[in-house]
Amino acid sequence: MLQFCEQPRPVLLPLLQGPGRPRGAAGRGRAAGDPGNPGPTGATGTIEPAAYGGLYSDTLETMELTAGVPAALTNLNVPKDADRTILGPSTITIEETGIYWVSYSVIYAFSDTTDIHFNVTANGSNLLSALTINYYTPVDGLETLGRAAQFALAAGDVLELTVTSTMTSGTLALPGLGTGLDVARIA
Repeated sequence: MLQFCEQPRPVLLPLLQGPGRPRGAAGRGRAAGDPGNPGPTGATGTIEPAAYGGLYSDTLETMELTAGVPAALTNLNVPKDADRTILGPSTITIEETGIYWVSYSVIYAFSDTTDIHFNVTANGSNLLSALTINYYTPVDGLETLGRAAQFALAAGDVLELTVTSTMTSGTLALPGLGTGLDVARIA
């Protein structure tokens, strides 16, 4: 009789893994390609034309001031270079709306000890306190002052340099050279 024997089943043993090998060096990257073609040229920009002007004095001016009453300086009689502004006797008229750098300088003497206020007006109104100089004037002293600031001005604005004595009336003397008013559009 034939007998079948069961064959033993093989036993699977786990594979043992040895220590890993050191990692190899990184491979060489590919060389960069050639640059691409330039893009199309952009639209041509615009350059705003300049707008500027100025006046200064070359003559002596004396003014009688009344306390609290603004008075325009009228001796700004020498025009400087100008473009897109109209220079009148002691006034500058703005022709184009924009942001302007406005500056002035004054050399003066006053007959009494008082507070003096210098300012630039636009159409008769003070621009801002940024341009006002409140100054205590010693008697018979010659003083030099100046101020500058940026302002939004409209076409047609008329600028003028003014002075006010706040406490007393008296005589203001402007000796000439050194007093001026200037504007330049910056935007």
